[in-house]
Amino acid sequence: MNELPEHFDLLSGASEVEAELGYWPSFHDAEIIEICIRTQGISEIKVRPVKQEAPKRKTQDVIVVLQIAEIESLNLTGFYSQNIILELTITANRDGFHIDIDGTVGLSGQITAKQISVKLLAD
Repeated sequence: MNELPEHFDLLSGASEVEAELGYWPSFHDAEIIEICIRTQGISEIKVRPVKQEAPKRKTQDVIVVLQIAEIESLNLTGFYSQNIILELTITANRDGFHIDIDGTVGLSGQITAKQISVKLLAD
């Protein structure tokens, strides 16, 4: 089983993602397939995780969608035609959440926001 995000219980939608997949995705070697940053409203990062062994959901690939609201700081570099990440971590702090994207090819960076939620989409 993969390590759950710090303060997992505060991350809206995380328990549903874990229940649907049967695990929390590691995001190691995952691909960021879309990023949409908005000045107002909900920004999104769509990530295609690598399939895990013996997942609950065997019929479809999934996309994990990070929905981000009230962005306070943003530092992203290296967006490319393919964005493979070594690691994506989500941590909570007293004012919200921090996303750290450690890219191997393409996108890397950090986002700090007041609200982050996660959901699944069928690919």
